[in-house]
Amino acid sequence: MGKVIIGISGNEQEFPTKSGRTYVTVASELADGVRQAGGVPMVIPMGTPDLTKDYINMIDKLILSGGQHVDPSLYGQEHLIDSNDYLLERDEFELALIEEALRQGKPIFAVCRGMQLLNVALGGNLEQEVAHHWQDGIAGTSHRL
Repeated sequence: MGKVIIGISGNEQEFPTKSGRTYVTVASELADGVRQAGGVPMVIPMGTPDLTKDYINMIDKLILSGGQHVDPSLYGQEHLIDSNDYLLERDEFELALIEEALRQGKPIFAVCRGMQLLNVALGGNLEQEVAHHWQDGIAGTSHRL
């Protein structure tokens, strides 16, 4: 049996210092963690929902990475916070990834935004205003990936 292929959902970010180009990114800790566990990380760039079946066919497991806020329209709410840190195209693509991974019975591991999106995909909603839910931060690594 070959190594396990772990798909990691990629984010798109523009880097002004790189001539304004947009790059597909993932946190290096996610890819490092997959390699350290003996797997092969595969970054899945944001695309159109019709590509998700092909991507999920290529992988054994899926990691939904962190990033922007999940668009509140996806769980029936209006934008309540003053932020432009949304990427609806990513939300829609990753919702299609989730649907296809569930259909194929592939395990999903979700980190931060990824867990929020998985919650929304399964019919949940989110609390947009978290100021009153704040917890003191942990200095250093709080857990190993």
